[in-house]
Amino acid sequence: MKSTQVDVLYHLSGFWYVVVTPSTDELTYVIVVDTATGNPFYSGIPYVDIFTDHSIAVKNLTDTGATIKAHGDGLIGLVSCENSTTIAIIDKSEVTATLPGDHQVKTLRHATYIYIPLRGNPSKTSPFEDFHAHNKYYFCDTYDLTHLFPSNSRTNQKSNTSTSTGNGEITGESKGELSGEFNGENSDSKYSEPDEGFLWNVGWKRPFVKLGIPHICVDLLQGACVSQEFSNHGFSMIYIARRSSINPGTRFSARGLNERNYPGNEVECELIFIRNGEFWSQQWRRGSIPLRWKTTLSSKIGQPKHRVADDYMNGTSEYFKDLFNRFGDDVEVRCISLLKYSDSEHAEKEISDTYKKAIDQLNEEGLKNILFVPFDLDKRLKNDGKSQTISQFLSVINPMTQNDGFTKGTLPNIVTERQKGLLRINCADSLDRTNLATFYYAMLATARWCLQQKVGLVPTLTLDITHPELIFDKLITEFLAVRFVETGNIISKLYTNTNAIKSNAIRAFAPNLINNSIDASISVKRRVHNVINDPVRQKLIELWTNPPKLNWYHRLDPNHIFLVPNDHGPTFPRQVLSSDVQPIEISANRLVICLPCPMIPFSLIILLFPSKQHLEGVTVQGGMSLSSMKSLTHLALPTVEQPMWCRYKLRNAGTQGIKPGKCGYARFISLDFEAEGTFTIGSIKLEGRSIYSGEALKDQANPENNFSTKKEDLRSLPASELNERLLSHNVPLDEVQKLPIWEKVNRLRQILKASAHQEEDDTKIAQYSNNFDQYFKSMMNLNDTLELEKLRVGLEVSEEIRFNQAIQKCLNPWLVDARSQLIAAPTYLCAFCRMPVINETPFYYAQSTVFPGMIEKSENKLGFAVCANCNQLAENLAKGTEEYLQTVEPPNKSIPHFQTGKFQLVNGKIETFTTESTSAFLRFNQNCKNCTNPTTSTPSLTNDSCDSDRCNCVSESCESLLWASGGSFQMRAGGIKDLEVFIVRQAVILKIRIESSSKYLTVFDGSGNQLEKSSDDPLEFTSHDHPITQLLKFAIRADEDLTLHKIQVFYVCTEFPFEDLPKSAIEPPVFPLVSVMNTQYDPNKRTEVLKLPNLAKITAVQIEMVVERGVSTPLSLCIAFYQKRQLIYSKHFVLPEVPNGAKMWYFFNNGFTIEADHIRVYYLDRVASCKPHILKFVIE
Repeated sequence: MKSTQVDVLYHLSGFWYVVVTPSTDELTYVIVVDTATGNPFYSGIPYVDIFTDHSIAVKNLTDTGATIKAHGDGLIGLVSCENSTTIAIIDKSEVTATLPGDHQVKTLRHATYIYIPLRGNPSKTSPFEDFHAHNKYYFCDTYDLTHLFPSNSRTNQKSNTSTSTGNGEITGESKGELSGEFNGENSDSKYSEPDEGFLWNVGWKRPFVKLGIPHICVDLLQGACVSQEFSNHGFSMIYIARRSSINPGTRFSARGLNERNYPGNEVECELIFIRNGEFWSQQWRRGSIPLRWKTTLSSKIGQPKHRVADDYMNGTSEYFKDLFNRFGDDVEVRCISLLKYSDSEHAEKEISDTYKKAIDQLNEEGLKNILFVPFDLDKRLKNDGKSQTISQFLSVINPMTQNDGFTKGTLPNIVTERQKGLLRINCADSLDRTNLATFYYAMLATARWCLQQKVGLVPTLTLDITHPELIFDKLITEFLAVRFVETGNIISKLYTNTNAIKSNAIRAFAPNLINNSIDASISVKRRVHNVINDPVRQKLIELWTNPPKLNWYHRLDPNHIFLVPNDHGPTFPRQVLSSDVQPIEISANRLVICLPCPMIPFSLIILLFPSKQHLEGVTVQGGMSLSSMKSLTHLALPTVEQPMWCRYKLRNAGTQGIKPGKCGYARFISLDFEAEGTFTIGSIKLEGRSIYSGEALKDQANPENNFSTKKEDLRSLPASELNERLLSHNVPLDEVQKLPIWEKVNRLRQILKASAHQEEDDTKIAQYSNNFDQYFKSMMNLNDTLELEKLRVGLEVSEEIRFNQAIQKCLNPWLVDARSQLIAAPTYLCAFCRMPVINETPFYYAQSTVFPGMIEKSENKLGFAVCANCNQLAENLAKGTEEYLQTVEPPNKSIPHFQTGKFQLVNGKIETFTTESTSAFLRFNQNCKNCTNPTTSTPSLTNDSCDSDRCNCVSESCESLLWASGGSFQMRAGGIKDLEVFIVRQAVILKIRIESSSKYLTVFDGSGNQLEKSSDDPLEFTSHDHPITQLLKFAIRADEDLTLHKIQVFYVCTEFPFEDLPKSAIEPPVFPLVSVMNTQYDPNKRTEVLKLPNLAKITAVQIEMVVERGVSTPLSLCIAFYQKRQLIYSKHFVLPEVPNGAKMWYFFNNGFTIEADHIRVYYLDRVASCKPHILKFVIE
């Protein structure tokens, strides 16, 4: 069995790469982590994310300049917390046990933490550097150790890399964090689901569960797993101690039951015997008392006191039911309590009595197979010594367990008999006394097995079962003694940060064990740790076991941004998407990018160089296909004095006070540059939130757009009413009479939709304008502004109207924007009268979540305060909001479907074909009237199949033909479907495979040539010339009524054509002199004014950015030019995020001369406060 390989590499462009080749998989996986967001990304694309060999994957990265930073044999996972990301790998491990089938169990000897500080984090070390994992954790690549032996083998396992996300669900979450059922398919290769209760890197593995590749991480268990072969006796032994992760923590923090009804320091143990293809397993539990209780320290030197909660049995029955679920309903559980119970003054007396009372109550409630057995181990050791104590303990245990037997069976995993009883042993801490008692029990179980099998026995046999050391070979005794001392220390260190006490009683059975500790000294150390170190350790343990979930924002690396070629003109060079920092001369104006998965675009980063060119701006659009592109924003691009990375936030319209874009999730991004002739730019980068976030589609910029006016269901209307309404919209009578009922619904819906998008009603605008004039004459306080906003929303007048009317009156639109004023409202004054709220309890209101320019009552005292005198005003406005909310309904939120494909090696190469991650349909028309629903007998408007003779749109159901699970798309006899598929890599097309309800169909290439059918089962078509392309056009003709289920284009990846780019000869810009006249800034109005002595021509503006820590940097401003207070021209600028002091030039090449006598700069950002930039104008 090969070993797992892990390499971590770093590229100077700001990307980390984790290369993992699991020992159970034939493929190598590459995960990229960007230093801007710290989030991992993987999309399952062959030769981008998946490789045939580990060395090939590493070389592919080192050839681009990446360097290896760490190497290991196991990946623990990834965590993002405290403004940083940590990747944890195992770089040193040792095989400490071998299970039947040659499954090697490794103990972690050293872990390396790759620390990635994010923006603004000065720390240089990971918070987990102090989490000492060495020697306390173990794992097995090929066997599931989280379940009782025998469990599932993972040998030669192939990952199901499909990750289905759609309809608001992210798979892998519903059945616990690490459910193996990612999309309900390929059950033959399903990831063996571990038991989270014994898994200590659940949070670390969580990102890779989302990505569909959980098997690249180890399953990390806490405790010990050791084995030894006794060849002289013909058998071997395995000892497993797995500590539960459900109630993690330090000694006094994780005691008794927690909110998940699980006790602290719970350990499940198994002693397994292997002989002649058979196995025998003895199982037991040890843990804190399963009640609600805690321990308190009255002082740093005082004795701890145990406190039993009033609801001490809350969760106790659930805990025991969990034991029955794991070990069997008929098993008898004997709770062996080692607490001091005879001394009425001892701190353990109360909890011991309560424990017995709880067990009695459980018996009365129907859980009768639970016994309480007290045994004061400390008292016996003190009074009778070590030798007598084992005899006394086993004298109690032996009678009740002698008929329990073992869990036994034949290898690899056939169980023929189950253990009938279960010991559950505890003391106060489940540490020292418990470890000694479990050692005694292990000795008893070993003696029974040796006697039963007649192996391993001493020559002179003594049949006193209470002295097992006299029954079997001393080598076996020494194995048990050494392992129980070591395991006891491990569990004690995890719980108390010290070795275990009372180990000397175990060492007596193995004289070769060195005793270098004194119990009294350990007790003192424990108290020091309890008081001083445990609070810090507790926080670290909680952070390790329950790290924050990722936000799934990404800065895409160049390998995951794919350029879509232009068939009808010049294409952008691929170099513009690389990490090269050099100017590139561009002759095309349109750049189309395909993203590796559906993403919500958030930022566009462009490298600009000083250049004398006519590059005015860029329009950014996004969509799930090229035919469904929607606006994101328009950006005015500056001329820069030095090379500069300009980062534009695409979805910040809500905070920038501008009209929000309409694009939600996008698979394609288009950039249309406004330039005359060729222009020069550098690299382009993209940031976005991936579909792995599970975020339902919504408009982040303007939440009120999440809601729509309630609409009637046109499908429920009778035919007569449909006819009447169509006629009222001037549809000819003869046409109405010919239309089928479904087409009448479709036609009326189109008419109503068109009406909704007409220009706003002049009457409403006039009414709003009149009220705006009155508002302008008022005090324009918060109440006036909220009333105006209420009117605007009620009249359905756009914010653009309000914006234009404000600047027409020389007024900053920020002042008349109720949303902005609510954000800027002081928290220590009444928001309405701006007076201090003294000697009274204020009323609290907040922005409406639906209409953010209106208010609603706040129940949790968040938002802003209102005094008693102004409360009636606020209450009336809040009632108005409630009335508006009754007229709207929530939108249908959804997540696009996305699955990464499952690939395998064929003849040493990855068999590549089109999936949702490797390809996408370019044309997608959701509103195609020719598409019908295959699940109904009559056509409808859900776009699920095509009803025309020939259609080149891609409906939602047609898109499902790329799904790994397949979809459904109906075609009628004679119908032709034109398809255009974009493949993310340059591809040599081999064949097209189609899964269909009928084999009677014909396939044509993009030129209309019929492809040869090369196979009927599966149905495959080939072309003799094997085109090399990224844009594959073909058509399917149905020769009878049929349903398509899946289309797969098989191809071989090849290199892109070499780009011989001319060296960009940049002509440096010539910057004109700026005016020395200074502007005046009014912070209350957020307006900057420059008054000119005479009418003058303005040709440009220089903006010097002011960026200060702790102060909001304004990124949205409007520059307006006036003559005698009459607006001549205005232009809105969305500024990029750039360093402090950066200078940007904007030239007003608007086709006419701007002459003005004064200039106003309006800062529009919806932030509580901001500081203006330094603006200087070029005035002629």
